[in-house]
Amino acid sequence: MKAHRQYVREQVKRDPRFAKDLEKARAEVRLAVMIARLREELGLLGENHIPLANIAPML
Repeated sequence: MKAHRQYVREQVKRDPRFAKDLEKARAEVRLAVMIARLREELGLLGENHIPLANIAPML
């Protein structure tokens, strides 16, 4: 894991776009996790996603 963190640090120093893209990816993952947790809380897991569409049509 240390090698990966070191690689990320080096890339951030080398390329400002990398840092921006990395932050965007992290934000997208945080959002996806929040949505997954909410779906689990509301019992909206499984094959049938119709209840989620009824609750939040903008998703």
